[in-house]
Amino acid sequence: MASGTNLTYQWLQGSAALTDNTVFSGSQSNGLTITGVSAAQLGSYSVAITGTCGTNPLNSTAASLSQTTTPITIITQPVGQTLAVGGSISLSIAATGPTLSYQWLKNGVSLVNDSRISGATSSSLQISNAQTTDTDSYSCSITSPCATQVTSSSASVVVSVPTSIQTAQALGFKVSPNPSSGMFVLSNDFCPFLVEQIEIISMQGTSILRREISGGIQINELVNIDISSGMYLLLIKGQGQQALVKIAVEK
Repeated sequence: MASGTNLTYQWLQGSAALTDNTVFSGSQSNGLTITGVSAAQLGSYSVAITGTCGTNPLNSTAASLSQTTTPITIITQPVGQTLAVGGSISLSIAATGPTLSYQWLKNGVSLVNDSRISGATSSSLQISNAQTTDTDSYSCSITSPCATQVTSSSASVVVSVPTSIQTAQALGFKVSPNPSSGMFVLSNDFCPFLVEQIEIISMQGTSILRREISGGIQINELVNIDISSGMYLLLIKGQGQQALVKIAVEK
């Protein structure tokens, strides 16, 4: 509070004169308002006052603006997982602290949301249709305008193509003809599980065809796909189970 004639005010942060903007308002009034306080606004503030009868401003005593900080604490670290090609990667983290922001990293490189990735800047990361190229270490960086950045421990994710060629045959699945030109029939008179999806995968781990199947005791599914000559993997999925058979295409 100040008294005098035709008083003018100029607020200062340290020795720097302030102007009104999105953070400061009232910089040339008797009351200064600071919105959205961050570390940049912490420090000492004073006001220089001039009046009709004075040429030299009268400076107030400095007031110190400080902020009680609550550190970011990770409660639950992300847990690694191992899954087959075509599955979904799901990683999550739980943390406490003020106004948290998240950024998931793959081998230290920030992830961005796309057709397969969601939640790259949230506490839960999802990657659908996982490929062998998704095999890596994942971590999450957590920041706050009021606390020091922290990064989670790394979670190892391994995406693999099942290697057992005998599994599907042992479960009664047949591919005929094999080799084929790309047209063949997948059959089983008594499926050990309800088949929900079939997928053709290259030997490099790239998904080429994925088809939903109406599960039943029997399967007699015609597949006709135009692909180059070579060896491929046919993955049969359903009820949380999967079987694999190697197929050959000859043109």
